[in-house]
Amino acid sequence: MNIDKELLDILACPIDHNELTLEGNHLVCSAGHRYPMRDNIPIMLIEEANKAKGSPLTAVNPDSSGTQEPDFGMPDPNGIDWFVNRWVAATNGRMFLPLIGKLPRYPIPKFPFAKGSGNRLLDLGCSWGRWCISASIAGYKPVGVDLSFEALQAAKRVAKQLAHEIYYVVADVRKVLGS
Repeated sequence: MNIDKELLDILACPIDHNELTLEGNHLVCSAGHRYPMRDNIPIMLIEEANKAKGSPLTAVNPDSSGTQEPDFGMPDPNGIDWFVNRWVAATNGRMFLPLIGKLPRYPIPKFPFAKGSGNRLLDLGCSWGRWCISASIAGYKPVGVDLSFEALQAAKRVAKQLAHEIYYVVADVRKVLGS
């Protein structure tokens, strides 16, 4: 398992804000808090979140790559990721209901702010990463954060397919931001 040094440099333990190092398949802080890595995605959930019923961590199968597409019938002729095709209305709005399973292209919005010039951008609740891709096109270096490991796996696949370098982290922003 590896992690990009640039991402490791901006991450910190969500419990005590200590620096993290990579030890095997885990990020570890000096106080001993451990966070697993799956598919090179850090899973930065604190203990209370891990114990919660239905926690995304419980859905992470360490023996599965998570990249296999479920069998929904014929492969998508437009090359649209299965997760995006299935969840497009839930992540983009009701107007996409008729397009579930039929997307002609990824619905990537135009980024509404000034050019990024390489600035870091944090997208909280990024799901499959449409705003991360939009920000990347606008010149930002995005980091997408979501509670759903499955959504972030899709985000990684879409970013790779569209040739964007974007980092993704599983985290509960309510805990990380202290609210």
